[in-house]
Formats: sequence, C-alpha cells, structure tokens
Amino acid sequence: MKSNNFVYNIICVTFFVISILLVAKNFILSAQSIFDGRSLDLRNRIVGTRVALLHKDPYTYQEPPNGDPKLIDPISFPSSSLTRLSISPAVLLSHTLYSNLAFSKIIYIWFGVEWLCLALTLFLLMRIANKQRGWILFLISVFFTGSTVWILHLLNGQIYVVYALILAFVLYLIHLKKYSAAFFIIGVLCLIRPPLITIPLVLFSVPNMRKYIRPFVYGLITLGLLTAVIFNPHIWGQYISGMSQMTKTPATVERNEDIPQKFYSSNLEGWSVPQHSLGFSPEFETSVRGLVLRRLNRLLSPILLFSIIIFINLGTVFIVIKRKISKFIPLFTLAVTAAILSEYFIPARRYVYADVLWLIPMWIGITLFKPLWIKKIRI
Repeated sequence: MKSNNFVYNIICVTFFVISILLVAKNFILSAQSIFDGRSLDLRNRIVGTRVALLHKDPYTYQEPPNGDPKLIDPISFPSSSLTRLSISPAVLLSHTLYSNLAFSKIIYIWFGVEWLCLALTLFLLMRIANKQRGWILFLISVFFTGSTVWILHLLNGQIYVVYALILAFVLYLIHLKKYSAAFFIIGVLCLIRPPLITIPLVLFSVPNMRKYIRPFVYGLITLGLLTAVIFNPHIWGQYISGMSQMTKTPATVERNEDIPQKFYSSNLEGWSVPQHSLGFSPEFETSVRGLVLRRLNRLLSPILLFSIIIFINLGTVFIVIKRKISKFIPLFTLAVTAAILSEYFIPARRYVYADVLWLIPMWIGITLFKPLWIKKIRI
C-alpha cells in the first residue's frame, strides 16, 4: 500500500513540475510579444479613462493626430464619429488607479493583472473542488495558457478574464452560502459587463431567488453612482448612445489589419505602436453577425439578433421552470451558459479571446457535477 502511495505521489509531483514548466514557457513567450508592442485594446480603455476623467465623452471624443499623446488611440480613424471604446464606464473606473502612468508601464501592470486573474479564478474553483477534480482542473488550465484564446487575450490587453474571475467569486460565495453578497456582486458585474444582465433575469425566474433582488439592486446602484461621481452624471447616457450607434453597422468604427500610421506617431508614451492589429483579423471574429456578413455578405438586423437573444434566455427560463431547477449551482450554471451563448448574437464585433468566459461553465462542470457514467453505474 505504501509503495502504491509513493508511486502516486511521484506521478503527481512529476505532472506538477511539468505543468509549472509549461506555464513558465507560455508566460515568457507571451511576455516577449507583449513588451514588443500590441495591447491595442488596453490602449483604447486607458485613453477612454483619461478622456472620461476630463469630463468628455469617451465614446465619441478623438484627440487630433498632433494633440496630447496620452489621449490618442492609434487604431482609431479621425474621420470616424465614434471611438473604438465599447466597454462600460464601470470598467473605465477600474483603470483610474493607474491611468496617469505612462502607457509603456501600464502594459506591464495589465499583463500581470491578466495572469493574476486567471490564477485567482483557478484558485477559487479549486477551493470548491475535491482533490481529484482539482488536479483535472489544474491540468486543463495549464494547457489553456498555451491556447490561441489566451495568447490573443494577452496580446490585445483584453479584460474578459476579469469577468471570469468575478463569476468565479460569485460561485465561491454561493458555495459559502453567502447569497446576499453573491447577488450584490452580480449587480456590480452587470454594470461592468451589461450583456451579462441576462444572468439575474434567469435567476429571478425562480420564486425563492426573488428575495435577493434587493442586494442585486444595491450592487447596481452603488457602482452606478460611484461611476457618475468620479466621471460625470452623463457618462451612462453617453455609453448607451455610443453603443446604440455602434450596433447600426459593423463598419461604424473602422478596424483594419493595418493601423493608420499615416495619421499617428509610431511611438506613444514610450510604447512602440505595432504595425498590425493582431487579433482583429476577420478569421478571429466569432460574432454571428460578423460571420454571416463575411460568408454570405448579408447584414443581420439588430432586431433579429436581439430577438434570438431573448429566445435563448426565455428558453433557459422555460427549462428552469419545466425541470423545477431551484438549487443555486445548477441554476447559476444555466444562467451563465445562456448569457455567454447570447453574446455571440450581440450586434457588435466579438473576437475569439472573448471565449475565455467559457472557462467558467466548463470548470463548474468539472468541479461540481457528477459524470454521467457514475450515474449509469448506480442505476
């Protein structure tokens, strides 16, 4: 028996060492690419934060090419009526802590934040999982760090891993049976990532969940007021106006593989502007609207796409009611899955790095649900 335990421990240690080496390799390779340039999506969020702190509209204001380098997004076109900014004011609020630093330094900070968020997400889910499933979760995460989804997420300085961390934190609070706190965080998340508003709508379809409407609303109000105070009272109206214009046509904000260097300097704040916007190429776009436009040369109307989103979530509510699903974890998993599916139909550009969000329902399945073959054996 002791020899078996010894062999098992040796195998575990070997896998752990190999995993750490793989993660280290992926970390070093991604760091080299990041520090050579890129981080274009991070750039537009930092510029948007700086503009908002000046009490200007970050969704429409564009600094002239010869203006303040801190307010220039080099991939935007001066002729466009909108900037590339498509995230909510609540996300801009999180960037105010370091937006006054040179962008060349912010790149390092955000690179560390992305890896830290991924590690914390895994940590929270492993706290819920048993030992055997925890190892499976760990190994899958190791291979994920070398995937195209994660590499493009890093190269573009994206923020989806932060949403994944918040969802994992909600799940951890549910595991601790701190439901009011979980719904407060869900309220905060819905302002950080408004398309995820379908999550509480599915949850509240179950009568015993409606007693948590109050902490959910508190989360919305708290972050909403804080954002309005830090920036300006009109910031949410500016966001809604900007997004409504952006959904009218996928070409509202121009994005090409080649950055318009003829308009802007190749060096901003010690940051070498990359020659190509890697990750924005058509082959990396995953939105249904973009795929149909590229393959069939047809532009789907926002009304049709929003109707499909409503159908997906009403279908989820129907399943919840029909199957009498009232336990928090399965209900939360269904709500998150429906919300992620809905994002493919949002009338806006969506790229492959957004698939980081699929880690949450996948990890929940590995962590908490019993495999089908176990149920068959028991039958």
